[in-house]
Amino acid sequence: METIHIPIDAENIISTSSKGDQSKWRIGNKWVKQNTRGYEGQAEVLASLMLECSTIDRSKYVVYQPCIIQLADGEQFEGCYSLDFRGTKQEVTLERLFEANFSSTDPITNNKTQRKIRAINGAG
Repeated sequence: METIHIPIDAENIISTSSKGDQSKWRIGNKWVKQNTRGYEGQAEVLASLMLECSTIDRSKYVVYQPCIIQLADGEQFEGCYSLDFRGTKQEVTLERLFEANFSSTDPITNNKTQRKIRAINGAG
């Protein structure tokens, strides 16, 4: 398994997911993602392997590889990496779109219709 060294001056990009925060770095032409729960990298690699076995053209998805991430202080983590797939495009997450268009989650979390739907579906 490849070890990717994260330089001390590398910008740590914290990405918020439904399960918490995941550290990411762009090192050269690679996007490196650290496991925070222990399985994120494996899920990315497994999805890549499944897609490689499909008829979907490889240019339509991102291939991930497992790796060991070594921070400048020597601490190591498991994770995964992909080649930079963005080209000239910029990363846009659902979180960024939400923040750009709404000032608060209150209209969503306090929506009575949504609460009824969640109650009916047993989600609270």
